[in-house]
Amino acid sequence: NGNINAYIEGYVESVEYNIFQRTEEMQISIICPDPYFHGLTQYVIPMTGTTPLFNFEFAIDADDPVELSTYDNNAVTTITNDSQADSGLTFVAKFVSSASSISFENLDTYESVTLAYSFLAGDMLMYSTMGDDVVFTLERGASIANMFPNTYLGDVDIMTIHPGENNFGYSIDGTNNSSKADLVLIYRSCYQGV
Repeated sequence: NGNINAYIEGYVESVEYNIFQRTEEMQISIICPDPYFHGLTQYVIPMTGTTPLFNFEFAIDADDPVELSTYDNNAVTTITNDSQADSGLTFVAKFVSSASSISFENLDTYESVTLAYSFLAGDMLMYSTMGDDVVFTLERGASIANMFPNTYLGDVDIMTIHPGENNFGYSIDGTNNSSKADLVLIYRSCYQGV
């Protein structure tokens, strides 16, 4: 419609042509396993992080220190999905200290993913429903492990971002203490046609 920049992924199934006609014709059959068009922009939404508080307008006394930044402990991240269809998503958690459990939840639909595991500083956990398969991996050092067979609490829902407003929450070791991991949510808009 001229207002959306999007792409669709597929592969060529067959190419048929007849070179013995006065006007050559060719028919190309393309298979698209994911029937949706995807927006060109990939949105990366931080769920945790630090808020800088440093202001260099004065001298800092060693006996009276000044906080230079603080962890954001906002338990809810709101995302407005302007697409026409549910969009896959990716949660990425980069642990900065050890933890024993992590949970992501869509607070509107109650879809959730909870994993109990001995996480170490430097571990990177990824849960993704953006492609053809659901991916749940842990990267530790140079190795990547599939987390589905490991111990998890409750069911693992296949989470998506629905059209409109979505509220996501998290907990690490039962609280929304963001000082244990940096969390981001990644998604692309999906369209039924362009």
